[in-house]
Amino acid sequence: MWRYSFFFIFICFFALTPFKNFGLQFVYRDINAYNVGAGYSKLSLVSDPTAVILNPAGLVLEKRKLIVYYESYVSITVGNILELASRKVTFDPSIVGISFSVNSSFTYGLLYSTYIYDFEYPETSYKPILFSIASKPFEFLALGLSVGPMVAINEIETSYSFMSIIGTSIYLNDFYISGIFRTPFFVKWNRNPYYFNLKQTFPPSVGVGISYALSDFLLISFSVDHIFSGFASFEAENVNVSWTGDIFRDSKIGIGITFYSSQEGLKFSLGMVKDNIYILPSVLPQYGLTFGATGFIKLPFLKEEIEINASIRDGILLAISRIAPDNFQSIVGLVSLLVRFNL
Repeated sequence: MWRYSFFFIFICFFALTPFKNFGLQFVYRDINAYNVGAGYSKLSLVSDPTAVILNPAGLVLEKRKLIVYYESYVSITVGNILELASRKVTFDPSIVGISFSVNSSFTYGLLYSTYIYDFEYPETSYKPILFSIASKPFEFLALGLSVGPMVAINEIETSYSFMSIIGTSIYLNDFYISGIFRTPFFVKWNRNPYYFNLKQTFPPSVGVGISYALSDFLLISFSVDHIFSGFASFEAENVNVSWTGDIFRDSKIGIGITFYSSQEGLKFSLGMVKDNIYILPSVLPQYGLTFGATGFIKLPFLKEEIEINASIRDGILLAISRIAPDNFQSIVGLVSLLVRFNL
């Protein structure tokens, strides 16, 4: 057991090693339909393969041996104050993952998704391919670690980097507390049409999630994610733009409530989320209302049930009502399919 502990401490030391420069002009993409439906507030409860990037320690919450996960993302933008993406549809069908439980103490996971989207030309998707291991050394404590390459893709070239994530969760009866640390990573572009030898480095971030079951059919959750622990910069020949983050202004903050139906297994979620778009040295806050539902279907050729999660994040209603006039006027929808196998 001490060998696993030594390995975990070594990776933690590497992950906390500070980087000098950090990047800009990006937005963190929504991941996990079940989480988004409750205002992106369930960092402490995510247990499917998307926990690989949201909170690796959550993988040990699952009781089944094998879980297969698939998710599609679509964003419809009808207009925004910066005219960056007016009347635009973004579709990403490639969020896939798998997790496998060895025993009650160890679970492994693998995930491929889109983590960051850069809307500056050329538009770029940052896709991690992460392997995760989660352990439960005590009944009330879980630890998780994810490592793997970060692939940045646009229409001109592809760049590679490396990312690691550390997660920990504490379970006390109906109370769940989680903490997450994601390391910084940088990418370098050699053929950018506007900047020669462009280097962007994305800062490290910290996340905290808390959930509490008020009863068998009602749960409340709260999270603060993407708290930056450094500064950001945008480096190229004759260009060097830096930005210092503000913990409370720049974080993604979510709160949600989930209703459970004990008989049918259905779940319904409502939430609110405050997010950001990072544009050069400034930050544009984004506010959204979220709605989610979970159901199950049974196919004749499959022994196990398929769990379906669907969620919507609306930024239009708050924009046109002038509650959040700086909102990108967009609607984001996510649908995920999840199958649990006992083996």
